[in-house]
Amino acid sequence: MIPLKDTVLYQIASALGMEIHELIQGTTSEPPVEGPSQGVFPYNKSAILYNLYHGLPFKPQMIKMRGRGKTIEEREEIKGFQCFKFVVVTRGEADLVIKHRDGNTECIKLKLDGRHCFNSGDLHYFENKSKQFSKILLIRFTKPA
Repeated sequence: MIPLKDTVLYQIASALGMEIHELIQGTTSEPPVEGPSQGVFPYNKSAILYNLYHGLPFKPQMIKMRGRGKTIEEREEIKGFQCFKFVVVTRGEADLVIKHRDGNTECIKLKLDGRHCFNSGDLHYFENKSKQFSKILLIRFTKPA
């Protein structure tokens, strides 16, 4: 079996009305039931994507940015919860601009594999100042206030 990205497997499984673990059952991507560990098997039922899409308080998103572009400014607030975003640049580079409530503006330069976690209750946006395409994995999560 040709290894596929988790997101592709999730989309295929969703289109077929199946779970990821049902889609790969019986393939070489399925971990053995018994015996010593033989490496990482990211597609089993307890895989990260399975958990993310089944009721945990996270929401993953992939942001794709063309060169010299930026996202809209946004603020995320949910009554009774603190909202956070964890970001990882998976391609290219991007700036995270945060406008704090006290009036200060912070610019965090993120290069490939750069990561940052921040309070998404502050106004923020991402900006790609280079000519190259950029991708950012963003995971939103909340915790009770």
